[in-house]
Amino acid sequence: MADASVRGRVLWYELLTTDMKAAEAFYSAVVGWTVTPFAPAPNPYDMWARAGDNMVGGVMPIPQGMNFPPHWGMYVGVDKLEDGVAQVERLKGSALSPVIEVPTVGRMRTMKDPQGAAFSIYEPASPPPKPEAKPEIGDISWLELYTTDAAAAATRHRPPRRPPLPEGRGSVTRTTPTTATADTTFRTTTCGFGTGRIPIG
Repeated sequence: MADASVRGRVLWYELLTTDMKAAEAFYSAVVGWTVTPFAPAPNPYDMWARAGDNMVGGVMPIPQGMNFPPHWGMYVGVDKLEDGVAQVERLKGSALSPVIEVPTVGRMRTMKDPQGAAFSIYEPASPPPKPEAKPEIGDISWLELYTTDAAAAATRHRPPRRPPLPEGRGSVTRTTPTTATADTTFRTTTCGFGTGRIPIG
């Protein structure tokens, strides 16, 4: 789907964890999300929803053989996946996964920025059901990138001539490297390091 309105918009969030049911119980109790299985799915995958059955993201087990801790990842919209991949690579990022195609959902690929932070780009099969708006209770309302080079990351993560981001959409923070890295080559889906903030009332 070629839709420029999705470019740069975070369209989906995903928790990869060692214990799906424990994670679902935790987040349901903390922020009030409900859980709905995604079907058909070859592997266990559930979806989070806030009030009104508004989908927030998904949860799945860490794939076998993937050596990283439980973490949240994000899927950033692009109007055409191949163009998004080319832009990342032009700015010295690289791919961590092959192209993943999910029928009726879209095409996606996990990438890595030059400092090593992982994120996914996503060409949805259909437009998002709702336009961007102020976050409601249960929405993920803030994203923060921890990186070794905040100035470089801020430049590379912003496409040329892109309008300013809506107020309250994210920030970049400098930090020192840790033992957790995103150097593993992915076989299935996303990995991202950072924080998300959720209004809970």
